[in-house]
Amino acid sequence: MCNLRTIPALALLLASAACSGHVPPPPPAPVSMSAASQGGPNAAPSHIPATERLLIRRAVLEMVAHEPGSLAPRVTEITRTAGGYVESSTATEGRVLRMTLRVPSAALEPTLASLSALAEVEERRVSAQDVTEQVFDLEARLGNLRAVRDRLRQHLDRAGGVGDVIQVERELARVQGEIEVLEGRLKRLQQDTSLSQITLEVRQKRVLGPLGQLVAGAAWLVSKLFVIR
Repeated sequence: MCNLRTIPALALLLASAACSGHVPPPPPAPVSMSAASQGGPNAAPSHIPATERLLIRRAVLEMVAHEPGSLAPRVTEITRTAGGYVESSTATEGRVLRMTLRVPSAALEPTLASLSALAEVEERRVSAQDVTEQVFDLEARLGNLRAVRDRLRQHLDRAGGVGDVIQVERELARVQGEIEVLEGRLKRLQQDTSLSQITLEVRQKRVLGPLGQLVAGAAWLVSKLFVIR
């Protein structure tokens, strides 16, 4: 039977330790952030090859076509063939098509190539954000908080006084809330690294009338008077 007077103090000690990133639980199984960072199960290795780093890749593809809205079914088919899905799609009076796509990261480049063949490409941008350290840090923090939660549960089982039970349960709920928040962030990062995002915009291509073609031709001729190449 444990000393019930020590339970509130122990709960506060575990809570403050979890917030600071260092958890000094009672023996025989201490858990600390420093221990995790020095080779624990969730520790980030000192060097990770570039091919194994966790990247969030995003692409922006801007194109022009005579009928942008007509491309939506073909874009959807290309996305699904790549193993992805359409996250959102809007068409403005058939003049502008905007779609947000999600495809497996390994299929990003082939998907961009297939989409680029549908219309005239005006701009193509691809970016990558390295979140390797963020993922390892979240995993380490989750490991520590779960250890704190397990110890609080053990002390809750041994608590006898109503006041002690209430205080330990309150601290247990707080720790569980932090765990759920971090689990949500980790899940989102894992999803973003496994599925790349493509923002596609297709605008209606302008077709010049006779007068417009005349003005454009005159402008080209004037430009050649000053610059040959």
